[in-house]
Amino acid sequence: MLNNPTLAAILGAIAGAIITSIGSYLVFKSTKKLKRIDVQIYDSKSLLNFSQDIADKLKVIYDGSDVNSIFLHTVEVIHTGNDAIENQPITIKLDSHSTIVSFDIQTFPEEEFGTIVHEIQGSQAKFIVSLLNPNDKIIFQLISINNKSDEIKVFAKHPNVIYRIYSKTKYEGILTRYGIDSESILWGAVSSLPIIGSLGRTILTVKIASSIEKISKKVEG
Repeated sequence: MLNNPTLAAILGAIAGAIITSIGSYLVFKSTKKLKRIDVQIYDSKSLLNFSQDIADKLKVIYDGSDVNSIFLHTVEVIHTGNDAIENQPITIKLDSHSTIVSFDIQTFPEEEFGTIVHEIQGSQAKFIVSLLNPNDKIIFQLISINNKSDEIKVFAKHPNVIYRIYSKTKYEGILTRYGIDSESILWGAVSSLPIIGSLGRTILTVKIASSIEKISKKVEG
């Protein structure tokens, strides 16, 4: 049947059209400008999670007032598109009863990243990122007090920018196998933050002492 010149010409034309269409689509897809950021919300972590015996003896004061809860919140923003984004807003909202008392920003790459303007009001943090190039990444860490829940919401609406939000389940590191829980690791990180760092070192000391006491009781038993 393929010996028929007319039929062969028709099939050849169809095959050529399909190949041309696929090629055109691939070229269009590779050259199309895409502005997109992915937002990953890590589990908010309570930093005042002690046994009742220790909690009854522990009193935390911040700026002259008693504190009934301390939370660490982590949000990661990655530019997964292929076109630069200017003046990208990132808004992080926590439980309305909470107050953000400290924050830290890590950028990748670390140098010549550009400016990040911030405004902190109560339970809300607003950031404006002057420039996001493809594959750029930012990690925001917030410390808040007096939360009634671990609620966290992130907004990143911006003209012609697609943003997708994901949440990450909490993960206990391999160090927990050796008696060092994730809270101790977090307090170690908090101790390096401004303002609240001294509180982090104090809580870390208490938790280590508690761990040592538990280990001692197991040995004596």
